[in-house]
Amino acid sequence: MTVTLSRAYPVRLNKHTIRMKHVMDKPLRRGWTGDLLIGSAFALFRGVVADDTELHKHYAAQLVYGEEDQVKIARTSGAVEVGRDLFVPSNESHRLFAASTPIRILFFEPVALTQVSGLRGLETLLKSPIWHNIAWSEHLAFPAGTDPRIRTALDYLAQHIDHPIGATELAATVGLSRSRFMALFSSELGIPVRRYILWLRLKRAATHIAAGTTITQAAHAAGFSDLAHFSRTMRASFGVTASESLQQLNITVT
Repeated sequence: MTVTLSRAYPVRLNKHTIRMKHVMDKPLRRGWTGDLLIGSAFALFRGVVADDTELHKHYAAQLVYGEEDQVKIARTSGAVEVGRDLFVPSNESHRLFAASTPIRILFFEPVALTQVSGLRGLETLLKSPIWHNIAWSEHLAFPAGTDPRIRTALDYLAQHIDHPIGATELAATVGLSRSRFMALFSSELGIPVRRYILWLRLKRAATHIAAGTTITQAAHAAGFSDLAHFSRTMRASFGVTASESLQQLNITVT
């Protein structure tokens, strides 16, 4: 293809030039900025989300609160919900729209859900100006009904998450067949073993990034096969890349 800038100076554009122009024309994503507090069964973010996320879902349920303005989320159905505080259940696909003013997002694993006195109680905690010092431990214990074999498996998994591990090994630790263990695990936690392990690896990678490692180092240290695997999991779970989120946040691990 030839583009004529003037009669004297025709310019020939090849496919590579067109591809580069397409890349350069894309708006620069500014990502997430602010603070992230990571606990055993929760994470609490406070800051600005400068760009819309992609459609994604994760194991944690979440409560999103707009400090100064309303927040906006698109649901799986395509419906857009707007409000000062919005709730997204565990494993529900959604998109979070950009917010130019500070928001707070509480991610909490379903095992913690039965230990809090309703979502309004969570909203009160989110509004607290001392959110870094909230005493979360009383809210994050396992529900009384959790099968003790699953508790044992989760304890074992937490100790070995940096290494290759799967359902077969976990089942052996509690004396169950692989198929029986997988069925029991999904029934108790509402998520398959493999996806839960990926969720834990994401949390682990975040703690490594908080310690000052590079994204690549964090991915390997958390047990991902490579950086591409980590990037795909991060995007599928949070709708953003690690460089657009974790790398730009002030992360505290409790």
